Amino acid sequence: GEEIDLSIKETNKIALIDADRYKHVVTYRVWKMIVEEGYMHSKELVNDVINEYINRDIFNCFKAKTYIFCFSAPTGKVFRSSIAKTKRYKGNRVNRKDNHFYPEKYQDMNYIYEYFNKRYVTLLHDDIEADDLLSLLQNEHTFLFTHDGDLKQVPGTHWDLDKKCFYEITKEDAFKELMFQILKGAGKDNIPGLKGFGDKALSTYKEIIKVQNMSSEGVIFTTQKYFIDAFGPIKGIDVFNEQYMLCNTLNPYGDWLKEKYNSSFYTISQFIKIQSNDDNKVHA
Repeated sequence: GEEIDLSIKETNKIALIDADRYKHVVTYRVWKMIVEEGYMHSKELVNDVINEYINRDIFNCFKAKTYIFCFSAPTGKVFRSSIAKTKRYKGNRVNRKDNHFYPEKYQDMNYIYEYFNKRYVTLLHDDIEADDLLSLLQNEHTFLFTHDGDLKQVPGTHWDLDKKCFYEITKEDAFKELMFQILKGAGKDNIPGLKGFGDKALSTYKEIIKVQNMSSEGVIFTTQKYFIDAFGPIKGIDVFNEQYMLCNTLNPYGDWLKEKYNSSFYTISQFIKIQSNDDNKVHA
């Protein structure tokens, strides 16, 4: 009979995949092949690189109930761009020299979305990023596939791309992760965090939380206090709120969010229905 690859993990959960990753890793690999290895640019080349990555990252690593690829809207259209006051959201990327540019790069980035959209279940909304979409849709029937450490603030099942295994994040740990991020900021997205709050301050803060075994209320109070000490009571809360809204991924606690992104919630619910029907057949 056929040999079974025991290294492939199986799950009956739905894979929610942060597909923005492929726009970056694929175009970087294509650039390398053209510039350093002398290949000619072609659609076939891009197709081969996409296939190589998704097989290596996903299909040769785990079997999921289904695979859903989520993409981001353009930065200027996402809600965080209107929230950011202290610094322009992702403003550090404007006018930055692209050391891995090649003439067809932006065309390829658009094509990568089309490639997934033709072959797989693909989700995209015109005003949110992929990590918000993943965060909104995560539940007990799904798991997150992402290289983005920011998504450790989302509880539930995750896939570790480096260790190639599933792991769980509790609600308490997820909330702490969000608080850590509010303090340290996110340089890649131009989110400043608390000025002067470096790695040393962060590890002291983590130690205090651990030693005192703080509740979520204690964690949020302690975090806010850092901002109040730095800016005074009123501005401190304002700056904390701005950082909170910039760092916090969307959660489906409002009905209007479920209505606004109804097509994605509907897609997930259909796959969950199929899944529970399949499970019932197995147990019948």
